Amino acid sequence: MMHVKKAIQNILLWRGLNFLSLFILNVLLARYFGASEAGALFFVINNLSLVILILSFSLELGLTYYVASGKIDGSETGMLALIWCIIAVCIFIFFPPRLNTLIIEGVNLKIASICFITGNLLINFYSSLFFARNNFITPNGCLLAVNLILITLFISGMQNAAYQHLFLYAYMGSFFLQGIVIAIFYFLQNRVRIKFPTWINFKLVVKFSLTAFVGNIIFFLVYRVDYWFVETYSSANELGNYIQVSKIVQWFLLVPTMISTVLFPFTATGQDSKIIDKIVSLSRILLWLYFFVCIGVAAIGFWAFVWMFGDTYTYMYTAFLLYIPGVLALVSLFPILSYHAGIKRIDIKIKGALLALLIIVVLNAVFTPEYGIYAASAASSIGYIVYYIYVIYYFKANNEIKLYQLFRPLPEDALYLKSKFYKRK
Repeated sequence: MMHVKKAIQNILLWRGLNFLSLFILNVLLARYFGASEAGALFFVINNLSLVILILSFSLELGLTYYVASGKIDGSETGMLALIWCIIAVCIFIFFPPRLNTLIIEGVNLKIASICFITGNLLINFYSSLFFARNNFITPNGCLLAVNLILITLFISGMQNAAYQHLFLYAYMGSFFLQGIVIAIFYFLQNRVRIKFPTWINFKLVVKFSLTAFVGNIIFFLVYRVDYWFVETYSSANELGNYIQVSKIVQWFLLVPTMISTVLFPFTATGQDSKIIDKIVSLSRILLWLYFFVCIGVAAIGFWAFVWMFGDTYTYMYTAFLLYIPGVLALVSLFPILSYHAGIKRIDIKIKGALLALLIIVVLNAVFTPEYGIYAASAASSIGYIVYYIYVIYYFKANNEIKLYQLFRPLPEDALYLKSKFYKRK
């Protein structure tokens, strides 16, 4: 199996390049459509993301676990992913949920939504199957290539308002193209045969995914339930500002998510005897790295947000400051969550997320009607901190670690971090 160090290097490089392309694309969308229209677009995408989560049933986690552990072969899992995707899309087509109408004229939201949902299901399933085999280059390379094409299209027609609906179709359709390309590469590279999954293996994957699904629904709401409060009690412009801040928070979580993606197969196989020490070190390093990143963004954000996204994004700075404590709690928590998932203790994640969700909903219900996006930011931050405290309590209780190990920086941390990116000749 690929070493943890090499796996982290690969995923950081290729997911990092993919993230950069997504960041550029998001900036272009934000500046082109403005806070109000971009907010409407991202709010619809938020609702579609919940639909995707429900339709996928978190099957990608079950697939990842059983492929990484070698208990089910790639042909069975590849065919199961394809069959599940086809059934899920058919359910959406024949029983579509009610979605908010986009402001942009000339856009058939149902067609755009089908492309978005189909693409994301394929991306989630087959990227996870690649990741389970420690292949981070192929799926991220496919995503990056399509994003670069889309960026070129946006830049080439940026000044023409008549192309807005075409840009939106291209944006939603890009997910469909990415999903198709990744699926094709998975079938070709792994020489997947037409081998339908056995009933026993199907039940194993679904049973594992069920617990993860419940947790992911709760975790999705922990991240996004505030959108609905802000959409109800704030203006369209404020909603656009708030979603953009929330997206920045989600971008901050990308590196911890990448590292967790690498750690999960290693914890699932149980082959690394020092995995606890590595998880504690990674958690501590992420905490301090993001502390300095947040300080840097806070120092320049007042003018940088408006300069980057446009003149309509004047509410972002204060909302971001209120998010910082919660961001620091979340980024340092991700390696520990990955460990719990790998040892089949997803229940800890679920209970902690449920507690955080309850706090976020109550605080939003009480304060957001009067204080708007700032109350929503503070509520999320408090919820994330409570989530951190809950999970750390169980992690510490079940492992021989001291609490200070999660916070106090050590000289070895700098050497450990350097070793991940620098190889002595």
